[in-house]
Order: sequence, then structure tokens, then C-alpha cells
Amino acid sequence: LTGFVMCAWNLFKTIRGKEAPGYIAFTFDDGPDLVTTPKILDVLEAHEVPATFFVVGRRFANKNPSSQAGSKLLQEIAERGFTIGNHTSRHHRLDVESLELGSRSISQNAKDIEDLIGYRPYLFRPPFGVTTAKVRRFLASRNDTMVMWNIDPQDFQRTEVEELRKRVVEQILRSEGGVIVLHDTKPWTAAALDGILLDLEAENCRRLESNRPLLIPVSLHYFLRDRDGSPRAIPPETVNNTQTKIDSIGTTCKKGN
Repeated sequence: LTGFVMCAWNLFKTIRGKEAPGYIAFTFDDGPDLVTTPKILDVLEAHEVPATFFVVGRRFANKNPSSQAGSKLLQEIAERGFTIGNHTSRHHRLDVESLELGSRSISQNAKDIEDLIGYRPYLFRPPFGVTTAKVRRFLASRNDTMVMWNIDPQDFQRTEVEELRKRVVEQILRSEGGVIVLHDTKPWTAAALDGILLDLEAENCRRLESNRPLLIPVSLHYFLRDRDGSPRAIPPETVNNTQTKIDSIGTTCKKGN
């Protein structure tokens, strides 16, 4: 795994999830959570799957002991090679509160993240997926990239682990990849993730055997597009990591047999 070359995001765009068929980008909202986020990190790392965590400042930027522990966890996420995105300081609806409050929540969270991990997050996800034209202009003035999604298993609602596992995989297969939104604050999501990734690995083995295109977990770099619609340049290290992942699928499938 590796972190991002952050200058690669320095252009306001909106990622919607359908830009790169055959690729899957895992994203997690609303953390970091002291109990469930570490479990998710361990599973992702074990499967060598990159992910982006859209974090909320109230969980790590205050003076209380829980928040202080959250700040250390945020640093750990970055140190382990995962990407940090901005999900505002307070997780309020940006289409309801004033532009002044909303822009302050965006800017303050970006600063708090940068103070902890050493670089400014250029990826932004609006709470509840809603913005306004004024908010989007503000994001453009910051050169931020807004990240939406096309796969939403709605894990914010309490659900059985196996039900969630099945739902996530079915939606990924139906969409042939894309950006999936999950929540690292939910224990059922943390419990289901290993099974989800095992199911995707099994699916790739079947696709490999029948010579069908694979579904590859990747970073959000693969979903960025320039203004003319052409793919953005992907850092060489990220390309190498993805190719290593692709090359390992055949070995994994043979071991399974």
C-alpha cells in the first residue's frame, strides 16, 4: 500500500464512480472510530486493498481524551498508507446551514487534518452527499476534488453481517466496479469486510478461469478525469502496486485450488 502524491488531486472535479469500469475504490465515511476503524485497517491491509477514509473533525480535533486518541488513529491511517479525505468538522448538511458555517467546517477540517498528517487533503466528500452551487464554487476555489459514489449498500442502517456481505458484492458485480461508500463507524461493516473481499477474490478466480475482465480494487487515482474527459496521470508507484495486485490474483487462485 502507499499514500497519495497529493498534487495529483489539485484540480476541482467530481468523481461519481462510473469513470473506470473494472476497478473498485473502497471509501469509508464518518470516522475514525476507536473500535471499528482499526479492525477495518487490518482487513484492508491483509488483503492489500487501498482505501480512502473521509474523516470528521469532531472525532479527532478536540481536547477530550477520545478525540486525542482519534488524532493518533488518524495518523496511523495515513502511516499505514491509506488516504485521508475531508468530510467536514461537524458532519452537518451543507445544503441547510449557511455558506459561512459550511465553508468554515470544510476549511477547519482540512487544516486539522494537515496539522496531524503533514499534508492537506484535496479529496472532499459532503455529508449525506449533498451540496449547493455556492458550496461547489467554494470547493473549486480550494482546488478540491469532490468524491461521490455509485455503489451504496446503505450500511449506515443496522444490518446482519452476512446480509451486508451479500448486498455489497451483488452491487459491485451489478455495477462492474465503481466507488463504494461504506462507514468505518459501523461494527457490522467491520465484521463483513473480510468476507466481502474474500468473495471478490473468488469472483476474480472465476473470471480468470473463464477469461473475463477482472474487478480490481484500486485507489481513487483511477477515477480522476481531466476537463476533456481523459484519465489523469497515475503516480508510477500506484500503477506498480496495482499491477502487483493483478499479478497476484493468479497465484491466489492456484493456491485456492
